[in-house]
Amino acid sequence: MLVAGSDPRRPLLSRRTVIGLGALSTTVLLVGCDAAGLNPAEPGTTSPSSDGSIGETAASSPDRLTLLALAEETANLRTQFGELARRRAEARRSSRALRRTHDAQLAALQQLAGTTASPTPSPRPPGWQRLLAAELDHFLRLASAADDVEDGGVARVIASMAAGQGIAWETAAAKSVTPLDAGPPAGDQDALQEVLAAEHAAIYVYGVLGGRTSQSGQPTLFEELQASYLVHRARRDALTQVLRRQGVAPVAAEPAYDVARPPSTPAQVRAGAAALEEAAAQQYAALVAAAPTSSRSWAVAALVDAAHRAVAFGGASAPFPGAPELG
Repeated sequence: MLVAGSDPRRPLLSRRTVIGLGALSTTVLLVGCDAAGLNPAEPGTTSPSSDGSIGETAASSPDRLTLLALAEETANLRTQFGELARRRAEARRSSRALRRTHDAQLAALQQLAGTTASPTPSPRPPGWQRLLAAELDHFLRLASAADDVEDGGVARVIASMAAGQGIAWETAAAKSVTPLDAGPPAGDQDALQEVLAAEHAAIYVYGVLGGRTSQSGQPTLFEELQASYLVHRARRDALTQVLRRQGVAPVAAEPAYDVARPPSTPAQVRAGAAALEEAAAQQYAALVAAAPTSSRSWAVAALVDAAHRAVAFGGASAPFPGAPELG
């Protein structure tokens, strides 16, 4: 949802005029199994429904081994960072966001797969830099797994985790993650059209936000808005080309969008941009679910980028960007 003004719940654009900015609900069916360091689940495991509640699952996921391996890796990192934090006060402060992300994501993986992950015993944790390198590798593995797994709902969850983990890594390392490689947009035509409609709206909103920002008075904010505007315009163009190659007429932008309350201060502009990127992350997460296996890299990269832009504009970091029902 796009926001402006002092009330963060008030939409900047009405739902009537913004097509496709809401997240598409996806049911993820996961069960546990035997794996190294993990206990098997009992029959009738659980999965998230569209409202975030937990319901019974009857079928097993074809990607359970991937999920279990990610759970074990997360458990290992959680244990090693926790041990280093107990030994060094500086590590405790710097790794706080990472450890919170580990806790949330491990709990979700265990609940979804019906498992309990047991970390590999380590007499002494690696040093800070080696652990940060291991975390960066974990982020890249999450992004790769989101592209490779068979089930679209599973891919959506893993891509969301990659985005949250990348944000936490940046906080700990005080660096930016390397942009992910991305192929062309993929997915069924309806999903691509919804994302394209959302990009039309996002471009319009960034025009409004930029028009409310002084290039001389707030040069940093103006540059951030301009950079984000160009990213969304490039994604609009990529989606348009893919649809035309499929012989489909791309959905057109509305002549105008109904702006409920344009922002009047830099703080409100930042809040509106952050909320716009949070909404975009949900749309990209839905596209991850709709795209075929090994064709999701564009959607995964867009989700990670949107999550990072939301935080850069002042939004709250979260372990599951784009999938708020996971908590």
